[in-house]
Amino acid sequence: DTIQCIELAIKNPANGYRVFNQLTEIFSVSYLANEISKLTGAKISYIDNPRIEKEKHYYKVVHEGLLKLGLKPRYLKEELQIIWNKIQPYKDKVNHSVILPKTNWK
Repeated sequence: DTIQCIELAIKNPANGYRVFNQLTEIFSVSYLANEISKLTGAKISYIDNPRIEKEKHYYKVVHEGLLKLGLKPRYLKEELQIIWNKIQPYKDKVNHSVILPKTNWK
């Protein structure tokens, strides 16, 4: 999607400047974990949030600019199976010791 966004911005120049928020969907880490769990059968482990931000907060970003220029996004839910299939040959190379956070910002 990034290359497509750059191409759309170049092919549709603006007078002056403009800002694009390059995203097409917003979801929580919990949603993503549940989707991956459904796909893979993996168990979800819950850990304390190592960050200062609130667990839930309002986040509404305007992101229609690139869609109006013709962006044809690939949505994560549709791409998860493709991603899963591509990473299978490398699953034995995962270093599990570096997956969980080691820094606590609180």
